[in-house]
Amino acid sequence: MRKDALENRQKILTIVRNLLDKQDLEQINMKQIANTADIGIGTLYRNYENKSALAMDLVYDDMEAFIVQSEHDLQKNNVENNNQFKIILTNYLNFREKNMSLLNQVENNAKQVSIFYQSDLHQKLVNIFKQAINELNPHSNAQELTFKADMLIAMLKSDVYSFERNSRNLSQNKILDNIINLFK
Repeated sequence: MRKDALENRQKILTIVRNLLDKQDLEQINMKQIANTADIGIGTLYRNYENKSALAMDLVYDDMEAFIVQSEHDLQKNNVENNNQFKIILTNYLNFREKNMSLLNQVENNAKQVSIFYQSDLHQKLVNIFKQAINELNPHSNAQELTFKADMLIAMLKSDVYSFERNSRNLSQNKILDNIINLFK
């Protein structure tokens, strides 16, 4: 990628992060982003075909940080199995809470979801959960672990998670405890 294109991309991400401090992504439109970044709307669309693609780029760094921390946590041998799963799940719920608006935007776009499911980042996320679940269920085979990891990720998608938090009035800790009980 050319230097000016990289600079525009970084400028766009910085502008959107600043706008997100004041309003939700749903309230921000592409024209507002282009105007605030002082770039043409065509330049914006060359970098991001829609807000979902932009949201995925914004959330990528936080997800990568979660994965790196989780890999580190899983390498610690002095943590009880149940606590490893709890630590990783707690960190994932924190990640989801912090990025709820962005994740909702991504998850509501079938193309972005498909791109994410095919990404290395998604595979790393599945592997993190497979390892954590394996600590609780050491007799599960690889296929069962993959299924359980996929289902855990699916049940924590924005719409379901938001429903449990807002409609069922479950705290993050209660959701955490309920999920741990499901996997015991």
